[in-house]
Parts: sequence; C-alpha cells; structure tokens
Amino acid sequence: MVQSTITNANPGNIVVPLSAIIDQLKDKLSSAEIEALLSAILSQKKSEVRPGDLITVELINQILNDLINLNLRVAQLESGVSIGQAPIIDQIVPAVQRVGGTLTVIGRNFNTPPEKNIVEIAGFSIERFQSSPDGELVFGIPLIDITGEKLDTKVSVQTEKGFTSKAITLLPRLIIPEGFVSFTEDTANRNLPAIASPGTYDIGFMVNSQTDVDESYVISAGYIDAVGSFTVQQWKDATTLKTATGDAITETPLKLPAFTPVKVVAHVVVPAGATANTTIAKLFIRVRSVNNDAGLSKSSDPLVITVGQKLPFSDPRVDWVNEVPTQPTATNKARRTIDSVTGKEFVEIPFGSVGLMTLRVTFKIAGNFSYEVTMDPASAGAWAPIKPSPLSSTGKQNGENELIGVILKLLATADAQHGEARTLTIKATRTPPAGAPATDTETFTSWTTISIRGYMP
Repeated sequence: MVQSTITNANPGNIVVPLSAIIDQLKDKLSSAEIEALLSAILSQKKSEVRPGDLITVELINQILNDLINLNLRVAQLESGVSIGQAPIIDQIVPAVQRVGGTLTVIGRNFNTPPEKNIVEIAGFSIERFQSSPDGELVFGIPLIDITGEKLDTKVSVQTEKGFTSKAITLLPRLIIPEGFVSFTEDTANRNLPAIASPGTYDIGFMVNSQTDVDESYVISAGYIDAVGSFTVQQWKDATTLKTATGDAITETPLKLPAFTPVKVVAHVVVPAGATANTTIAKLFIRVRSVNNDAGLSKSSDPLVITVGQKLPFSDPRVDWVNEVPTQPTATNKARRTIDSVTGKEFVEIPFGSVGLMTLRVTFKIAGNFSYEVTMDPASAGAWAPIKPSPLSSTGKQNGENELIGVILKLLATADAQHGEARTLTIKATRTPPAGAPATDTETFTSWTTISIRGYMP
C-alpha cells in the first residue's frame, strides 16, 4: 500500500486527503461500506451553526463560495441571460401565416426580455417584439417579398447557450384590391344567328377588373326570369363557361389583370323542343372577388335570350358601372345587394322612401348623348315617375366619364310577395358631335339594365 502524505494547510488545521482514509479502510470494510461512508462524509456540508460550534476556515470558505455563486446567478438573471440549456422551439402558431401577420414562437430556455434573443425568419432579423409571456416570443412578420404562392422557410432562435430553428410556411402579404368591375358585351355577339332549338351558341362578355392590383374571381353563369319551355335550372345545366382560348372556367378562382378586359364565353347548348318567341331566359355572368367580396363582387346586366330571335345588342362603346353602395348612408337610403337564392343583383329602396341610384358612364367614342329610363313592368302606381339627370350631354370626348343620377321613389308599402320588383333599362343614344367629320354619321344605342325592389329598413 502506498503511504499517503499528511499536509498541514493552515495553522491549527490538519488536512488529511480523503484518498488516504479510503486506502486505510480497503482491507477492513467492503466496497459497499466504503461507498456508504464516503456518501455520509460528503453529505456533512455545514448547513447551520449552533452555540458552541467551532467557526472553522472550511465554514467561512463554504459561505464565501455560496455568496459568489449567488451573486453570479443574480447577475445572470438581471442581465436576462439564461442559466439553463440551449433554446428549444416546441411550436410556432400559426404554422402557416401571411407576411405582415403575427407569429407566436412557443418553447423553452428563451432569454428575457425577448430582445435578448437573436431571432430570425427567412434570414430577416426581428428587432421588435410584442408583449410576450415566459416561454413565448411574439412578433410581426416583416415585409418579406415572396414570389409565388408561398415560401417554405424557418424561424430561428439563438442565445449564448445554443441555437434552434423550426419550419414555417409564409404566404404573400394580403393586399385588399380597390376599384370596381365592369361588363360589356362582346362585339362578336351581334354576328350570332337567331337562337334555334336545338342549337349551340358562344355568347361573349368582356369582364374588366378596374382595380389597383390584379385580383382573382370565382366566375359563374346564372339565369333569371325564365318563361316558356325551359326552367332556370334547365338553362343553367345547358351552360358552361370558358376563356377566349377555350379553357374551361370552373369554381377555381381566375386571376384578372387590372384594367385589362378578359373575355368570358358562355357556351349555351339550347335543348330541343323550345317554342319560338315564347321561350325566354335572361343570362348573366357573376364574378365573386376572392379578397374583396363586399367591394368588388357583382353581376353583369342580364342578356335576354329569346328562342327564334337574335340577341339584343348594346353597343359596348358606352361602359356602365353601378355605383350604388352596398350599405345605405345617412343621406341616401339606396343600397346594392345580391339575392342569396338567385344571385341576382338589386338596387333596393326602403318602402315609402326615396333613394338615389348613381351610374358612372365612360364613353369610348366622342359624341353627343341623350338618356332615358324605362321600367318593366310598368309601376302601376308603386313607383314615382323616374327621370335621369342629366337628360343629355354634349361634346363628350373619348375616355371621358359622366355621372348619371336616377332618383327612385317607392310609394308602395311593404309587399311580402315580391317587394315591388322592377327592371330598369337606362339607355344612352349617341349622335355625332358638332364639328365631326362628314363621314361620322353613326348613331347607336347602348344600355344597361338594373333590377330594383323595396326593402324594410
């Protein structure tokens, strides 16, 4: 056995290495007994001082060490430095979020306050955090430019203890498009023959999303006021939509570029057995905006299809836009709404009240224009006489706009059966302007139709 050295460390204290004690006991105690004794010795750390106890150097050193450790821990806590392990991200809520939205990173071992962490998303550093409880980092996603429909990337958190990251999917920033949608008839419609039964016809509409950004729409076809041999549903079942290139238009949203008219074709297969001149239906195109349903969604003017007759044609060189708001105001009780059953668009006026319908007209040819309004069926006393204002415009230039007001006064009280529904046709008739070339002798008519009815405020 190797002799252990006994060393005097401090005056009045003799230090015996613990290894020397264990060597002396190896032949006298079993391994289990030695381990038990060693555990008992190490557990005798001084935890209290009683009257009469000797204040030793070991006790003072123990106190000093505990104070140093305590000061270190307090300094770390005050500086926001975690004394735990590396950060861990347990969850990101939501896992799919748009640029500009808010993210919550839930995990462990984050520094406090949140600014003491190095947080990045898609390589962009996060500088500002919202109020975040312990174990969470809440922040807004910076304006990251995303090309395409989405970006699969990561959120990372780094502290002095380590680094961690977790996957997330970012979507492009949602921009609410503003503007309006207009419809005009395709000029090719005037070349269609009289509608026969049976027969197949491609009826075109030009849809113009006049918005500040491109927008996507769900486009559908509908019918109203069917009489004669076929029902509204039979007409609808006989109609499909396609683009100018022949691609089918389904319920999948179709992106329309801003201020670029896009042709939508209603492919109508008229069944056999229809009675000429008495089988009638009104076709319309409905566009529903994906990102601004209340502001942009609307229906085209109904186009009357009469078996045995050619389609009526409204010259597209006058563009009509209904500017009645979807909610009444304090000064104007008129409102624009969509029938939930038929999808038909109405301008509504409170029973026994007055409202102003405003139309914006854009001229695509110079000229003088006169206006008139007709109602179908006749009002029979339910509606007051209706006149447009102004009655005419002179010297209008190509591309110029004009606002036409129509005052609607509903005299009738509530009628639960049909709400005093009527169809207004607002016509603009063009004549050559003063000073026009002698070759300009063209006179034409353009119109729009608007359904009106009463409502209970």
